[in-house]
Amino acid sequence: MAHIKMLQQRKQFFGCILADDLMAELDVNSKDKVFRCLNEINAQVFLTATDKENFAKGSTLSNHKMFHVEHGAITEE
Repeated sequence: MAHIKMLQQRKQFFGCILADDLMAELDVNSKDKVFRCLNEINAQVFLTATDKENFAKGSTLSNHKMFHVEHGAITEE
């Protein structure tokens, strides 16, 4: 995230953020910090998780969609 912030400050192009199970090992305060930082970056972000509650509690993301994938079937939640 620091690298993306640096690229934004230099007005350089960057892609999107992809993070697999980022929230799995974070406590509530750290999750809040990550969500706030992602919201400030204002970039396209893809996060995965095995537990929906990792996103439901304390998420401060302002513009988001959540999808559930099971056995190849995708549904928007």
